[in-house]
Amino acid sequence: MKTNTRLDWFLRAQLDVVTRWNSTYHAWNRMVALKPYIEMLQSSLPLEDERDVIANYKRLKTIMITEAEWTPIVDLIAILKPFDDVTKYVSSGMHPTMSIGYPTIVAL
Repeated sequence: MKTNTRLDWFLRAQLDVVTRWNSTYHAWNRMVALKPYIEMLQSSLPLEDERDVIANYKRLKTIMITEAEWTPIVDLIAILKPFDDVTKYVSSGMHPTMSIGYPTIVAL
C-alpha cells in the first residue's frame, strides 16, 4: 500500500513525449491546472531582491504563455480528451479490443 507523504498533493509539470501522442494532452491538461499557480509565481517574483530570483522572473516572463495562447490550448484539450479516453480503454488489457475498433473510430 502506498503511503501518503506531504508531497503527494503537489501537482508537477508533465513532459511531452514525442512517441506518445497523449503525453501532449496530459502535459497541456496539467499546465492548465497549474495556470493559477504560475500566474501567482509570476506576480510574486518581482517583489524579491535576490539576483537568482530576479533572473528566474525574467526567464519566466519571456516564456510565459499569453491569455490568447491559453484559449486554444483549452480548446485542444477538449478535442483530445475523447482520444485519451479511448487510448486508456484500449490499452487497459481488460477488454477485448478487436471488437471495439470500428465502433470506437465511428464514435470519435
